[in-house]
Amino acid sequence: MCPEAEIKLGQRYRETGTTAFGTPNPRVWVVRDIRRDSDGLTHVRLMSEVDGTRIKSISALALTDRQFFVPETGSN
Repeated sequence: MCPEAEIKLGQRYRETGTTAFGTPNPRVWVVRDIRRDSDGLTHVRLMSEVDGTRIKSISALALTDRQFFVPETGSN
């Protein structure tokens, strides 16, 4: 199964890495849209869990790459 198949609307992902102060990155993003473009690449639109005005689109492969994001299992 390709990693993109694991992505579902409403899933939450936490950015990996640390802040400028060396603490774990607290940003959690929620999957709001999943689209496949004309080249067959899948992109995901994410919305910040704490600030709904912060939205970004990234490739589904980047979202499933554990160097950048990990699934957030805790409740909001």
